[in-house]
Amino acid sequence: MPLLVRLMRMPRLWAERRAYRNRLATMDPHLWADIGLDERTVREELGKPFWRP
Repeated sequence: MPLLVRLMRMPRLWAERRAYRNRLATMDPHLWADIGLDERTVREELGKPFWRP
């Protein structure tokens, strides 16, 4: 994918990651289990900055 296209998509991708992590932070642990995540995995995900996948 050309560099310009990737750069143009980055803000949207970052916003999606931030929104996903915000949703994870507000979920109850039993919901994490429903989607196949454990507490350790969620804590790792929540500890990432928005620019890291």
